[in-house]
Amino acid sequence: MAPVLPWDAERDVGTRFAVPLIVMQGGHDWQTDVDLARQYFAKVCAPYKKWVDFPHAAHALNIEQPGLSVVALVTYV
Repeated sequence: MAPVLPWDAERDVGTRFAVPLIVMQGGHDWQTDVDLARQYFAKVCAPYKKWVDFPHAAHALNIEQPGLSVVALVTYV
């Protein structure tokens, strides 16, 4: 999938973080391509990093699956 905007996380944000990074990604997200997000996540270096998959959500996972979002926040943050 080609990017919609001329924005690149690796270039514009970087891959090295001094703080923990938790990514909560909806499996049906058409705004943030899951494969591209996973590729970026694999390159990230952080003291702690966690990928939390929401296979039945899209971009607004906190609205689409509020219960699971809260559980993920309580568990991983």
